[in-house]
Amino acid sequence: MRPVASRSNANPDYLIVGGGIIGCSLARELARTGAQVVLLERNAVGSEASSAAAGLLSPTFFEPTSHGPLIELCRQSAGIFEDWVKELRADGMDDVGYRRTGLLSIALDGAEAERLRNTLAEDNYPGRRALWLTAQELRRQEPALAGHVQGAAYYPDDAHVDPARLMRQVARAAQHAGARIHEDEPVRRLERREDRIVTVHTLQTSYQPGTVILTTGAWTGLFGEQVGLPLPTRAVKGQLLLADCRVSPVRTPLHAGDALLVPWPDGRLLLGVTIEEAGFDTQVRLEGLRQILQRTTELVPAVAGLPLHRAWAGLRPATPDELPYVGRVPSLKNLWVSAGHFRKGILLAPICARLLAQSLGDGTLVPELSPFNPGRQTAPAPVS
Repeated sequence: MRPVASRSNANPDYLIVGGGIIGCSLARELARTGAQVVLLERNAVGSEASSAAAGLLSPTFFEPTSHGPLIELCRQSAGIFEDWVKELRADGMDDVGYRRTGLLSIALDGAEAERLRNTLAEDNYPGRRALWLTAQELRRQEPALAGHVQGAAYYPDDAHVDPARLMRQVARAAQHAGARIHEDEPVRRLERREDRIVTVHTLQTSYQPGTVILTTGAWTGLFGEQVGLPLPTRAVKGQLLLADCRVSPVRTPLHAGDALLVPWPDGRLLLGVTIEEAGFDTQVRLEGLRQILQRTTELVPAVAGLPLHRAWAGLRPATPDELPYVGRVPSLKNLWVSAGHFRKGILLAPICARLLAQSLGDGTLVPELSPFNPGRQTAPAPVS
């Protein structure tokens, strides 16, 4: 039975639209201040990109550079992630699978080896080591790798988390802190009057919140259009599969280009990943699985003999300049957004929740989030 809105429920201080990891983390942070918080999710919490993620907490994972505002924000969030997990445990939440597994970024040719070696100095800072492994050292650590590898950048302090477990526990923690989470309640319309959102309409009821925050991922642009403001986003599909095995052929999470292998604690092996401009299609497609299997078996031949457990797809939220939108939406006093985190939503959840909650309390964006101000965007997302 869906909850019926009481006065405080229908007129919350904060109404969060979108129940992924970004929205639920923010709901928890705001509720801890004593504010009345309602979160609306059109399906079940975490049913989109959050639960479909690989769960690697690496600031430079799949990033072409080791600098820039997004990398800096990722570094900050990686630095507080373990303490954030401890906070969840202190609140009575269950294990989320957090562990320091390390990460290997593997070079398959000389040019990639040179690029990775050149980033080691920037990637080596307090709390995160960055080491170079020669091809011989790499094969000693991961003997199942194919013979053509040239070496790897090794980040022994990088961590991994189980995204589905984390999603469930953060949602529980938000409710424990006092936030009200309404699943299966899609938002149909934002009603704007001059410089404010006055009413949020769902299929079940209407809300008159003090502040609205969009944590709607790839769907954020659609809500922007409703109120006549550009927040261009697009969905980038990613497919993953899970192989059954008691002992994984690799010991350390590793990737080479888009070939990704992440061993799970129970022995199973996560394989990925695709990057597909396929709109809002979430179906698993055989061509995507073929790409994953070709790339991963070329890197680790033993993968070919493993049985398939399951395969799934998720939609990553992307923006034209590949930076998330975090802050108040231009020309509207009470509409904020935190969306477009692409592959970094799980990693960025703690820092974005903390800094955005602080910004909402102060009424102005904290300096750390200024590069992600939604006002920087004026052009629509490119058509793929």
